[in-house]
Amino acid sequence: NELSIATEKMALEEDQLILNQEKSRIEVDALTESLENLKKTREKPVIIPKTETGEPPKEPAIIPALTDEQIEEAKDKLKYMANQYKKYLADVAQFGKEYVEEHNALLTEEGKSYAQFLSNMAADYEGNADLTRQITDDIYEYNKGLVAKRKEIEKELFDYLVEERGKAIQAEKDKFEAIIKNYEEGSDEYINAVDQHKKNELAINEEYDEKMAEAKLAIFKEGLEQQLGEEKEAYKIRLEMAKAELGEKIKANEKYFEFIEDELYKIAEIEKALAEDNREALDSYLAAYKTTEEKIVAIKEKTAKLLTYTDNKYEKDKLKSIEKILIAEIKANKAKQEIADNLAKYGEKLNNKELENYIRF
Repeated sequence: NELSIATEKMALEEDQLILNQEKSRIEVDALTESLENLKKTREKPVIIPKTETGEPPKEPAIIPALTDEQIEEAKDKLKYMANQYKKYLADVAQFGKEYVEEHNALLTEEGKSYAQFLSNMAADYEGNADLTRQITDDIYEYNKGLVAKRKEIEKELFDYLVEERGKAIQAEKDKFEAIIKNYEEGSDEYINAVDQHKKNELAINEEYDEKMAEAKLAIFKEGLEQQLGEEKEAYKIRLEMAKAELGEKIKANEKYFEFIEDELYKIAEIEKALAEDNREALDSYLAAYKTTEEKIVAIKEKTAKLLTYTDNKYEKDKLKSIEKILIAEIKANKAKQEIADNLAKYGEKLNNKELENYIRF
């Protein structure tokens, strides 16, 4: 009878343990979702965009001078958006994101787009020292708040997982103690119960180790994603540094390696496509380029072909005259370029007479 009661109690405790584990899974998922929401809202650190080194702009950047009114207008816009972002965070904290999205669409839109707004402002007003200073300060405050919020979520998640692991282990221990007292020490039932208890503890630890690993990986990915305004080369360096810090690739960190390698592969594919485009443009340019001699030959060939289209003496003479003019222009342009190149190279060493003779030559 006592064994029957103990068995029934054990079944109830097992059911409760399953319910506790399901509750734990739901709450862990909810906390993990908080990290994922940082991605969905595009809340990432902002880096002030800079021109890619080694890639000069196609045209010189002309930054028009801003009037006092334009500067004040930009400052007012910065102040307004900063206040809206703070209000958005406060309302989300008080009422929840879904409520705010439903009842205040404008605030939601401006709050979610604040990072992109700062990145755009940094690019738009790069040439104004006063505005750049204020934008940089706003970016610093935004990044600081974002890092603090992320650390808070991470701590909450890890603390919760540690607490739930402890609860699961304790529940397993209580269940084991309730069962083991009904068996004689050394009996088959006793030995089997001890073995099962060890297996259960191992399974619980493995389960929470996996949850901790998944959470750490999510945080690792979130921290390593390309940030708003971050240049490709800077991101590539950051990925390679993170990869080096992982050390040797082992089972415990293989998912970290896979993430970094995937990101580096994406960059490599972009660079490959860009290199192919550049190669195509260079090949096209070289194919279109002709030497002076080739240009003259092409003109003569074209003239010879056109001469076959007419028997009119006037038109034939005109075609020959045009040919001479075109060839003379090509030779003159070549001579001017040679003079310019050589003057740049030797001009300082020539006196007026030598310079005159050189040009005549």
